[in-house]
Formats: sequence, structure tokens, C-alpha cells
Amino acid sequence: MKGQIAVNTKHTGDSKKDHRGYAEPFTSEQVDSLLSEEWLRQMVADIRSGQEEKKDWLPYACPHYERFQNNHRAQADIIPEAFTFMTCVDVDDKKLVKKAIKRSLELNSEEGNDWQDMVLRIDFSARKKVHIWLRMPVGKTISETQKLFCDEIDVPYDESCCTPERFIYLTGIDEEVYRSEKWLKPLSDEEMEERREAFLNRGLDVDGRPLAKGAVSPNSASSTQQGQSPCVTDATERTRFIAEGVMREKGLVWSHFLNEGGRHTAVKIFLSGATQLLTKAEANGIFQELMPKHWQDDNIQNLVNAFYENYTDPNHKLLRYQENLFTQSQQLKDENGLYIPNQEPLFNINVNKLPIGLREILKSRPQNLHLPLLIGQMPALMALADGVTVRYCDNKMMQLGGMAIIVGEQASNKSAIEEAVEFWLTELRHEDDLVREREDKVREANRMRKSNERAQQMPNGVIRVVPITISCSKLLKRLKQSQGHCLYSITTEAETLLKTNNSGAWAQKWDIYRNAFGRERWGTDFNSEQSESGDVKVAYNWTILGTPRTIRKMFSGRNESNAENGLSSRCMVSEMPDGRFSRITFFDELSDNERQRVDQAARMLRSAKGFYDTPKLRKAIDNWLEEKRIEASQKMDIIMDVYRRRAAVIGFRCGVVFMLLEGKESKACIEYALMIADYTLYMQLKTFGPLLMRSYKDSNENEGTSVNVNIFAQLPSPFTLQNLRQLKGREFADGTLYSIISRWKTDGWVEKSGKDSWTKTLKM
Repeated sequence: MKGQIAVNTKHTGDSKKDHRGYAEPFTSEQVDSLLSEEWLRQMVADIRSGQEEKKDWLPYACPHYERFQNNHRAQADIIPEAFTFMTCVDVDDKKLVKKAIKRSLELNSEEGNDWQDMVLRIDFSARKKVHIWLRMPVGKTISETQKLFCDEIDVPYDESCCTPERFIYLTGIDEEVYRSEKWLKPLSDEEMEERREAFLNRGLDVDGRPLAKGAVSPNSASSTQQGQSPCVTDATERTRFIAEGVMREKGLVWSHFLNEGGRHTAVKIFLSGATQLLTKAEANGIFQELMPKHWQDDNIQNLVNAFYENYTDPNHKLLRYQENLFTQSQQLKDENGLYIPNQEPLFNINVNKLPIGLREILKSRPQNLHLPLLIGQMPALMALADGVTVRYCDNKMMQLGGMAIIVGEQASNKSAIEEAVEFWLTELRHEDDLVREREDKVREANRMRKSNERAQQMPNGVIRVVPITISCSKLLKRLKQSQGHCLYSITTEAETLLKTNNSGAWAQKWDIYRNAFGRERWGTDFNSEQSESGDVKVAYNWTILGTPRTIRKMFSGRNESNAENGLSSRCMVSEMPDGRFSRITFFDELSDNERQRVDQAARMLRSAKGFYDTPKLRKAIDNWLEEKRIEASQKMDIIMDVYRRRAAVIGFRCGVVFMLLEGKESKACIEYALMIADYTLYMQLKTFGPLLMRSYKDSNENEGTSVNVNIFAQLPSPFTLQNLRQLKGREFADGTLYSIISRWKTDGWVEKSGKDSWTKTLKM
């Protein structure tokens, strides 16, 4: 959600009669910028001087919905999930304006009052009347809220102000009487769920409107099929595949269907994407697996029935992701025509082939934790080997920068990754503690000094392991004092990181992370002597552990630019195994001898200095890159082409760590590097691919696709531009399609056979 209101600045004509007006969500910064415009101030003045025809040229805002389908502001195109839980009382009687403002502010500030902190904004209209924006009480509809508040401030209730698609003309910052900091601040996910559930419990939709015709109140004693079992078809691999794709697109995970208070909303969100692809019986088969105890409840089944009876149009055009899911689901067949499981690629790890240190740690851990354990440790090992320089496939020199994200639900054994990392940090932690102890002594001495005594300078010791929530200023200071060493952070609480990185000066941290991958420079200058200034090469690695929802926040919403600005492609990602209903995991302790070998391995990495040539590793990664380039080109997969590049760098750097620990470029080292590259690419496409694709759409760029379909192989020979467009979709411009064909021609896969016609020369 970009903001809390939908705003239109291009309106002409009478909006009260013309529902073709478009309304798009504005950020709070965009709203403030608009309200400060001089032309808006002058237009209000002109209207008040008698030029009332200009009123229809004012920008307007829709208080009730943040957006509409196809940006078409009409009741038929309402998106219930876009409801803002705000409304706006319009006081048209000029004689009541002053009293209404006074009473509204009194109610807003009275302790214990039902309307305390519920007034969001008060502003004068173009005709010097007043608009009072309100946060709606939990469970109260638009009309109920307006009636109650109008009674409280003793003004007439106007039923016409309660229409869902209603808009408010905006008049500028000078007309503002009061504004709460909450006016344009979106509600938290928890608050949204609470409010939606309150409506659902009343038998209303999630935006407080009556359910569609044919739907029954969730709490009604009688069901549409009272006494009958709902129709259900057991889930198959095909329907599971479609369900997983819809959940991915909608940001749902299995736990959403189990949470009390949010289950109904999760079902509704799922159905909004699935009803075009699954029959009602197939959807029930999925719900039977997702929530075995609740799928037959009246409130769930009434919602399913309502969706299939009132919201599903079989003739409606499929969205792009739905087309892709359907196409892929049809390919999940074996030679006998039976559906086969949609299994993830296998990434086998032979622990006995791992080098010293890694081998000892993984041997003592369950096999299903091996991949996240490896990925989680890599940034720490790269930080230890910060004295190493290597040459990459492009002939450029690089050092070992790395960032890892480990995704797992609560209580999914993410602490095992932290414990493994700490085995490697034993010496660093000890050295850091000594420096921090010296700093604390100086800090205490300065605190206790007399006013006429000079303060002692802080010691310039190197601290390598810093908290992930370190401020930008403190991080700059630690980097300046690092003597070229790489700093490192690990956190099991990604939510804490988000709270700091999304506020104030901490927001620069996202840019710092990107710079750290390639040891690029970053710095800042302050006028104040009390603030840290400087310019440094950023040598900083980290490992972040968090729940799926928290990690999504790192690359969506206010952080959505992180998906496309390069941060997502610089991150290694791994998932903790699904632990639903599993028994407790047992961990063996490392023996004293194994701990000593891990310590020995850490010292080996720290003592490695200078340039290390890796011709075998370099060649293997170069070949891998070319294979993925060809694969992406054949699929016309723009997203894969983006992520393959840095996945190769990550695999190469992990291979260098392996080589440093083993002492040579062995076959096992090469296999390990390629496996990490494959796994990194797979996880980046799975985790960030949809976000990057959505970002491309939002910026009006051509859509990439991660469909596991070989476009080149499906083309006839000869083929035309129209053949290619039929496979790829209408969103691709001619220029993009010609560019892909040109690349195929350069690679020797096709040759020109006529006007807009080509013959395939590569046999698949």
C-alpha cells in the first residue's frame, strides 16, 4: 500500500456524474507536494471570488478506498481489500462549521473518549465549509461511523457522504485546520486483520459492505447447504501446483490458513486468484489439506459458495500469472499421462566431501538443515578471509563480499544457523570484547571527569562483529577504524532490522549493503564536529534470519525498490525445512576435537592473504554462466537473465572459500561452487522473481517471466513474429521480440527466411 488515499489530479468534468475519473494511490510525500502547489492555492481563491466553475478542476481524493480495479472509480470496480477504514464527514452549513471544528478537536483529545485520536484531518473546502476525516471504529461501517460522529458534534447526518466511491475535493495546505500524523499512515497488517475480521463476524464483507447476493453471513446458524457435505475433490499434484502458485502471487503461506482471526481473509485472498483455475470441488480439496479442522465450517463454505456463484466469470480474461500456472500445470504429466509431483530441484550435499570446519559442523546436524546451514555460514567465512583477492571470469579483481538471508517460520530451528556461525567467530568475539572493554573504560572515565578536565580520546581498536542495527554513523566509524578488515553482523530478528533501516538516517543501510557486495565506496560529510564524516570502502557482510512475512517486507512496500536496485540479486537465500507437525529436532554437540578443527579452519581463513589464482574454478563458472544465458535466451526469461549474473559471482566466491579451506581447486571444490550457483539462482527466482516482475510492470517495462517453458523449442520452423507473440503474450513490444530474435540469430540458432519470418537451425 503506497498511501491511504487515492488521488486524481487530471480530472475534468463533473465527477459526481462522471464515473470514468481515475484515482491512483499517492504517497504521503506526493500528497504534501500537491497540497503545497501555488496553482491550487490560487484556484481556491478564484472559486471563493465567484468562479465556481473551477471547482470541477480541483484535484480530488477518495477517502474510502486506496485504489479501484483498472483505476475505474465506481462501485462495480471496488476492491474490498483496498478499503482504508477512513471516512470523511462533510459539514455544509457554514453556521455549524466553527462548532463542528471545536467539538471534533475536543473529542479527539479527551482521555477515554470513543473518538480519542480518531480525527485524522480537518480542512476547509473550496466554499469555506469543512471536511473532517475520521478513522472508523473497529466493526463500524461508513454510515454507522458518520451517524455516530455527527450526533457527537451535533451536526446533521448526510447519507450522500457514505457512498463507497465518494470523493473529496482537495484545497491545499493553507486550508488545513488539523492533521494527525496517522492521516496518511497505513494501518499495520495486524490492525487490518482485526478490522476485517470484525466485519466478517457481522456477516459483512471485509470492507463493511453486505456480502454479494447469495452469500450467507459467516456467523449465520444456517448454511446454504445445511446438513449437506460440501463437494470436494482430493488435491492432486496439479491442483497443489496451482494453489502454491496462487499463494506465492498473493503473498500467502500455509500458516495464514491456520491463524484464528485471519483464516477467513486468507481464504478470500486465495479464492480471488484461484477460482479461474480450480473448480469449487478442487478448491475445497486444497482447503482440506491447508486447514483440515476448519475447511467445512459454515463461514468458510459460505464464502467459497459466494465466490463461485457471484465473483467467478468463466469468460473473464486470465491474468498473466494465471496463464503461466495453467500452462505449467498441464506439463506435470509422466509418460502414462499421470500427474507427477512438482518437486524442487535436488541439491545434494556430500558432507564427507566438504572441507575442514564445514564438515565438522554439518556432520552434527540433521541433513535437512545442511543447505540453510551452508548458506548462513558463507558470509561469515568470507568476512574471515578478508585478506584474499581473486580474479573473476570477466578478468576483474574482487574480494569476498557476501550476504545471506535464511527464511523460516517461528520455531523452525533458525537458531541452529546462528550457533554454527558463532563457532567461526570465537576468536573475533574475544578480540572485540577486549576493544569494547577499553572503550567502556574511557567512556566511563569521561563521564566521571571534572568539568575542567580534558576528555580522553576513544581508543582506535578494530571491532569486527557489529550488531545488525548499528547506526550508519557508527558503522562509518567502525569501517574507518577497521584497517581494511571486513565487518560482520548476524541477527535472528529481521523485524528489528526493518524497524531501524526504515527510519531516519538508518534508511541509508540498504544502499550500504549493495555497496558492500563489491567493496564500493560510501561515505557522508556533516557540518557538525559531533557527527562522523568520511569516505570508505564498504567491507561488510551479514546473515539475516527471519520469517517469510518479515523477509517479504525487506523487498516490498516501502522497500520494493530493493527487488530491482540490485540488492535482491546480491543475496544468497535459503529456506528452513517445513517443520509442520514434526517431532522435535535433536542436535549432537560438537566434540572438543571438532571444535578445535573449526577454530583451526577459522585461523586458516584469517591467515590467507594476497592474490589467489583459480583458473579451474573461473572456467567452470564461466561455462555455467554461458549455459544459463542460453537457457534464459531460449525461454526469453528476462528475470532469469538478471539473476544468473550475480548467482555466478556468489557461487564463485563460495568456491574460493572451499578452496582456501581445502588448499586446492579440487573436483569437489568445483562441484560445490556450481551447486551453490544453481541453488542461489533457484532461490532468487523463487523468492524475488515475482517481486522483480511486478516492479517491471509498475515501471511500464516489458514483463519478464520465469515460466519453466522453452519458448524456442515450442516455436514452429519457420516461425513469424506473430508465432512468438502468441507464446509470450501481448505485453511484449515488437522491439523486444526483435531483440530476442536478433540474439538467437547471433548465436546461430535461426536464420532469416523472409519478411518477419525465420527458420530454426538449432535442433532441440
